[in-house]
Amino acid sequence: MPTVGALVWMSCRPLIKMALSTSCGFILTRMGMFGPMHARGCGQVVIKVFYPALLFAKIVTGISTDNISAIAPLVVVSSIYLILGGLMSLVATQFFWVPHRFRYGIHAAGIFGNFGDIPTALIVSVTAIPPFAGQKDSDTAVAYISIFTLGFFLCLFPFGGHALISNDFAGPDRDISEVRKTVREQLRYSGQKWNRALAGLLAAVRGNLRSAARRSNAALEVVRRRKTVVETELEGMGADEEAGPSQLPKAAKGEVTAKVKDDVEDQPRAQDKSEDVDADVTADEVLRPPSPGETIAFRERVAKITAAVQALVAPITVAMLIGLIVAVIRPLKSLFVALPNSPTPHAPDGQPALAFIMDTTTFLGGGAVPLGLVCLGSALASIKVPRNEWNVLPFGAISALVVGKLLIMPVLGFLLVDAFVRIGFIPENDKVLRFVCLFMSCVPTSTTQVFLTQMYSPDGRADHVSAFLLPQYAVMFASMSFVTAYTLHVLF
Repeated sequence: MPTVGALVWMSCRPLIKMALSTSCGFILTRMGMFGPMHARGCGQVVIKVFYPALLFAKIVTGISTDNISAIAPLVVVSSIYLILGGLMSLVATQFFWVPHRFRYGIHAAGIFGNFGDIPTALIVSVTAIPPFAGQKDSDTAVAYISIFTLGFFLCLFPFGGHALISNDFAGPDRDISEVRKTVREQLRYSGQKWNRALAGLLAAVRGNLRSAARRSNAALEVVRRRKTVVETELEGMGADEEAGPSQLPKAAKGEVTAKVKDDVEDQPRAQDKSEDVDADVTADEVLRPPSPGETIAFRERVAKITAAVQALVAPITVAMLIGLIVAVIRPLKSLFVALPNSPTPHAPDGQPALAFIMDTTTFLGGGAVPLGLVCLGSALASIKVPRNEWNVLPFGAISALVVGKLLIMPVLGFLLVDAFVRIGFIPENDKVLRFVCLFMSCVPTSTTQVFLTQMYSPDGRADHVSAFLLPQYAVMFASMSFVTAYTLHVLF
């Protein structure tokens, strides 16, 4: 087992490499040599070319029929992390004020963590060296990370997560003092509501106890009365034995039968009338031309469906799905990578017939992490927090989100993964899977929110989200170092 010093160095070295790579983009942007337009173009290349190539290559080589069962735990863990992040932001908004133009964005900041460049850079570096198995574990780790990435993109675009960001800019803005007053009133109302609820609960418990006692006494009284009645009937049973059963007069029977028959015959006629009315209304509705409002609503629904379909067929999603299909079908996989005892014919150079595709995707994928970190540095350099407005920043909500995502979430992640290992849902011997699941619990908010905020904002600014992101990325280095060192200590 590695020593404490070795664990600390193993956890810090990838962070140093990431910090140096990120600082390149930061410095170039500050010097005016790598502006927002350049970063946006490079970001499109990373998302649409480099990352699809990287994920396809790593999924094909890292996923097999032996570890395909790991997809289920990864999906469950990633879903739980998204839900926990949303709960963190919800708690923060209940106790602290948030700018009106960030009232929904804070929930996006809590839900969507950075499941892309940062964990890929760090996990690849850690799993590529002992005590892990080197390149094999590194490829498997990237394949596992791709499941988190897939869930991130599906929730952000097809499932409408980006609407949390766009809705911030719907309607007029509100003054900060008004928002603060609203939060104070909400807290006061919540306290009063909890007090009333607690008092009502106690009163209900007391009332239930009293009513239960009354019902018990009433039940005992009923039992006593019935006992008396039964005893009286038993005494007079001898006198009634000679009397025969009473019969209903025939006339009465006929009257009842006729009445029931008439009622049954009247029902279809009433039903026919109602059907005629419904038919008339339906015909009028069909003949009535659609109103302009209905036409606009229909177009909006079509636009939303089209956007969801376009997000589903995005390059990164398609690459991951194709990679999973190739990885689990052995005859198909043997066309891309060399497999033992494979009947698939090879190319003249002795390599699989489609090995050149793997060479190309591996070559392109090699630029995903470095360029992604450079774009991350550029995004951080472009973030501006107004210096003359420090006194109006929502420090309570900012601190709550930092503590929730980078301090509380890792603890919950350890408890969750440990519970899944105990019940056998996560294999204890799959150390790469456990490391990926644990590490993903301490990622900060995704920088993708900065780009989306700039896109939806009328003036292209992202001041509020920047105030929430910068503290997270500052605390991230200490949090990730501790999580990495402790995870390696637990695993090895």
